[in-house]
Amino acid sequence: KTIAEIGCNHKGDIEIAKDLILLAKDSGADVAKFQKRNSKELLPESQYNSPHPNQHNSYGNTYGEHREFLEFNKNEHKELMDFCKSININYSTSVWDVTSAREITELNPALIKVPSASNAHYEMLEVLRDEYDGDVHVSFGMTTIKEQEKLVSFAKQIPIFHS
Repeated sequence: KTIAEIGCNHKGDIEIAKDLILLAKDSGADVAKFQKRNSKELLPESQYNSPHPNQHNSYGNTYGEHREFLEFNKNEHKELMDFCKSININYSTSVWDVTSAREITELNPALIKVPSASNAHYEMLEVLRDEYDGDVHVSFGMTTIKEQEKLVSFAKQIPIFHS
């Protein structure tokens, strides 16, 4: 499968996101993949309230405001997922935190990705393992063999409670 990494290249604009989905489809991609973060959950307060390192590229007065501007909410992700379905390309999202994992899990896409920066976030991984029935792709970037083995073992555990 070919996955088109759209990420946040949409600049916080849903119409640009749809144009990028169309471009991905026209280029032969099988999946259009976005990212979902809850900036207040993910960033320490000091980083959230700090200026963007390059103000020229910022969409807000602080790094947190910049990140918030780029994030689509759950309803917008649903709109993107529906748009993907309408043109016959799969929708996916990388999730970075517990809130984002729950929101995207509720949309029930076929595929959710865990970026390497979040592959040791076991509280989030537990949400995906226990509350989601689709495919989860976990990036092993920045991990040791021992960490990879721990992740695989964790993923294979049978949840005690399943909603």
